[in-house]
Amino acid sequence: FIADIPTVGSAAYVNNIGGVVHPDASEEEVLFLSNLFKVRIDVGTVNFGVGFIKSGLAGNSYGLLVGAKTTGPEIMRLNKVFGGG
Repeated sequence: FIADIPTVGSAAYVNNIGGVVHPDASEEEVLFLSNLFKVRIDVGTVNFGVGFIKSGLAGNSYGLLVGAKTTGPEIMRLNKVFGGG
């Protein structure tokens, strides 16, 4: 479970650069995932506050695609986590 969500694949996205998880994820969950995957993990949202990250994000180590309703601050957080810019 991540943030008490049993379908963890909808609540997080991780690649070889970084990861983002549901905003209700605990600090312990974020730290566990960071240690497990050996990348920076942060909380975030997509599509104007949706915590189910994979509902509005697809990507690989070359870039990310986000949903049309994803806001500027959400994109900036993703850039921070995944080293964009």
